Amino acid sequence: HPGVLCKGDTSSDELDGHYFAWHIYDKLVADDAEKKEIARVCRAVTDNLLQHEYTLVGHTGRKTRWGVFGPKWLNEDPRWVDERGLNSLEMLCYLKVAYHLCGDERYARAYENLIEQHHYLINTLLYRRDAPWYTVNFSDDELAYCVYYPLLMLETQPDRRSLLMASLETTWRGLRNENRAWYNVEYAALTGEDGLLGAAVETLQDWPWELIHWSIRNSHRNDVELRVRSEERRVGKECQSVC
Repeated sequence: HPGVLCKGDTSSDELDGHYFAWHIYDKLVADDAEKKEIARVCRAVTDNLLQHEYTLVGHTGRKTRWGVFGPKWLNEDPRWVDERGLNSLEMLCYLKVAYHLCGDERYARAYENLIEQHHYLINTLLYRRDAPWYTVNFSDDELAYCVYYPLLMLETQPDRRSLLMASLETTWRGLRNENRAWYNVEYAALTGEDGLLGAAVETLQDWPWELIHWSIRNSHRNDVELRVRSEERRVGKECQSVC
């Protein structure tokens, strides 16, 4: 896309949000034309991952810092052991959603290969397992819940679902007392425990919108053309003539 500014170093955070949104929007909102467009974009992103050993490669030709999901990193590189559980979960979700939206068999084959040859389903049990909760990066939980939902909605085999639900329960032990609406609603949708919904509604009602007045400056943006009021232009010209 010439003329488009590329945002560098896209990570799993953004991928999780996109695959979650593609799944939900396709299921609940999209018309036929939008379904085709979603499938086209999803196919392009997923093919990027498959063509580069399950890593996300940006416009620089190098894999992004956190877009790493391949078994040779997650299963064999000690530097990635802490990401093994979450990133395995993410990659399984990407492939499951891609197959559902696009129907390309290569996504189903890759999904099966990661499970059968590289134990990615078992890897998901490692996410947050025995992790002290005061050391947790809670943004990872948001990422996990972005991918738990589509994956569990689309995976129908009971034995595989049982492993994914066990992984979900491990995270829930640390999240249930927070009463965050996002986690409560999703956990209720996946488990049927609708008693959590009241706490979710209460959180949404009581949580203040904002406690800080944030200033907004757009002067650094390349895609924004600044408009100057006519009075400011006149004063500016007078200052220039005096100077």
